[in-house]
Amino acid sequence: MITSIHNKRVARAVRLKKRAMREKDRLFLVEGGQGVTEAVASGARVQEIFASAGTEERLESVLKAAELAGIPVRPVSPEVMAHITSTVTPQGVVAVSEFVDVPLSDALEQGNGVLPVLVEVRDPGNAGTIVRSADASGADGVVFTTSSVDVYNQKTVRATAGSLFHLPVARDVGVEEAVSALRDRGFAILAADPEGARSVYEADLHTPTAVLFGNEARGLSATALGLADDTVRVPISGRAESLNLAAAATLVLFEAARQRAAAGTMTNVDRGRRGGRLPYGGHHRPARRCRTAACRQPGPRAGADRHPGGREEDRRGGREVGPGRAGRVGLARGRSGRSGSPSDDVAGSDRERSVVGGDGSGASGDER
Repeated sequence: MITSIHNKRVARAVRLKKRAMREKDRLFLVEGGQGVTEAVASGARVQEIFASAGTEERLESVLKAAELAGIPVRPVSPEVMAHITSTVTPQGVVAVSEFVDVPLSDALEQGNGVLPVLVEVRDPGNAGTIVRSADASGADGVVFTTSSVDVYNQKTVRATAGSLFHLPVARDVGVEEAVSALRDRGFAILAADPEGARSVYEADLHTPTAVLFGNEARGLSATALGLADDTVRVPISGRAESLNLAAAATLVLFEAARQRAAAGTMTNVDRGRRGGRLPYGGHHRPARRCRTAACRQPGPRAGADRHPGGREEDRRGGREVGPGRAGRVGLARGRSGRSGSPSDDVAGSDRERSVVGGDGSGASGDER
C-alpha cells in the first residue's frame, strides 16, 4: 500500500490537476466510483487506478472489472487519496486515463441528431452536466470551443458522471470553424438566447440541429449570435429570475429528443434499457460501445422540416424577425408583458421570461 504523498506514482497523478501538465502528458484524472466504472467499461485506455484501503468491498465490481481489463490497481492510504483527489470527501477511487476527445469530424460522424456547442462556457459543473444531459437525451456529441472550460478539469469530469466516456466530445475548436463544419454536414444552427425569436417548444428540432450555448454571465456575443440561422429561448412563466445554463441546456436537449421521437427520427427514447441505463447515447447500438479517441487506438484495452433559417413573420405583430438579433448579451434578462397571441406564450402566463443560463457562475485559473 502506498502511504507517502511523495511517492513517484502519486506525484505523477497529482500533477494532472494542472491543465498544462494534463496537456503535456495527455492524461487526466477520473474521480469516483461511477466515473471510474464507466471509464473501464467503455474500453478507454485507463493506465492505473488508485483505491483507498478499506474500500475493496464497496468498490468490488469496479476493481474486478479493472483486474479483468489488465489495469493495475494501487491501494493507497486515505491521506494519499485526499492528496490526489480534489473533493472534500473522496469516494476512495481515482483513475488515470488517456484523453478521450475526438476530432470535430468524428463528433459529426453520425450527423442526424442534436449537438450542443459550448461557447465561452466557463463553469466546470455546468459543462459537465451538459455532457451528461447530452448523453442521456441521445445527442450526437458535444463540442467545447476554444474559449470554454477544459473538458478534463476534475470538476467537469466529475459532473459528467461517466458520460464523458459514452459519446464523442470535440474540444479546442473555434466557434466559426465548428459552425462551418456543421453547416457542411447539413445541420441547422440555433443560438440559445434569452430573447430568442421563438420558444424552444415552437422551434423545429427533429432534424440535424446544433445549438450554441453561451457564457453563464454574458450569454453569446453578437458575433456568435450572427452565426446562427435562428435564436431560441426557454420560456419561464413563474417568478424565478432564471434557470442556470445546465438546466436550460437540458430542457433544450430533451425537447429535441421528444420531437425526434414523435417524428419517428429517434425511436430509442426510454427503450433498450440495460440495468437502468440506455445503451450508448440512447441509440440502438451495442451497450458500452465507445467512440472516443482512446477506443479507436490499438492496444490491449482498446474498446470495441426545421423552421426556415431566414426571416419569417412575427406572430406578435406581423413584423419580420430575423436570425441576427445582434447586440444582446446577458443570460437572465426578464421580459414583462405578454404577446397578443397565445401561441407565443407557451405556458399561458401573463408574465413570461426567457432563459438560457443566468446563474452568474464562472471559473478562473486552472478551471479554464
